[in-house]
Amino acid sequence: MYKNIVDLVHLRYLPPALHKQNIMELFKAWNLQTLYIRAFDRNYLEFPQLQYFCCLFITGHPPKYVHQNLQSLSWLRPNHCTKNFFTHVPNLKKIRIFGEKIECNDCIENLVGLQQLERLNIHGNRWHYTIPKMIQINSHIVLLKSLKRLKFRSTCFGWNGINVLCKLPRLEVLELSGACVGEEWELPEDDKFCQLIVLKIGATNLEDWKATGDHFPKLEHLSLFSCKELKEIPSEFAEISTLKSIQLRRCLPSVVASAKEIKEEQLDYLNNIVNVVVTKQHAMATSFPVFEH
Repeated sequence: MYKNIVDLVHLRYLPPALHKQNIMELFKAWNLQTLYIRAFDRNYLEFPQLQYFCCLFITGHPPKYVHQNLQSLSWLRPNHCTKNFFTHVPNLKKIRIFGEKIECNDCIENLVGLQQLERLNIHGNRWHYTIPKMIQINSHIVLLKSLKRLKFRSTCFGWNGINVLCKLPRLEVLELSGACVGEEWELPEDDKFCQLIVLKIGATNLEDWKATGDHFPKLEHLSLFSCKELKEIPSEFAEISTLKSIQLRRCLPSVVASAKEIKEEQLDYLNNIVNVVVTKQHAMATSFPVFEH
């Protein structure tokens, strides 16, 4: 059905539904803007109109010229996350990286030159057994001033080390899935996630979470999944007037109870209705990035 796809000069979008097709090279698709593909048989980054590119895994070289149109790139290996690579794609707004944990962390400093970067997803390889139990998050992360959405998965950062993320002035969404190790997360009084709206925490051995509503003044949605050791949600979260929902999956009964207490206090003192959702279902974990939109 798609045997002539290589001849579609005006093709602009190639969806994931075609990733299993035997498409070796898109010879003439120079107007292509969106490409999802598994095979990387040639350097598709040379396509001048390309804006969104997702591949498992990107192994090519940067374009020979400065690509002004490219906005989204997934999934990069750490060894391709060089300063030279990113100088050729200066207008990237979204990047997803997959690889060995330490290498992923090290390449963060090479992202600093991307002044328009708004979304960053770093997925560590959780099956790599030679990594240390805890990794110090790269301090250069605070220089990514335009970041709005940040996701870490299987990165083994220390809980208190990620407090530095509060220095990202535009951060609205933070997802931590198996991203941190340690039994306690304590936020100092001055460490405030001033713009954070969504906080998702999962697959962690966290037991004690010491925080107040002042640390997350604009939080609207809190999601906790597979936090099997966590004792409770900080009671001071009842003071967050913007809070709209708490989603819980595979958490202790004491966590569920604390969420319901927060809901009651919000209603009594702030006349605010917080939706508490508790589910038992869980998705199967994978050690590789998901091929998605």
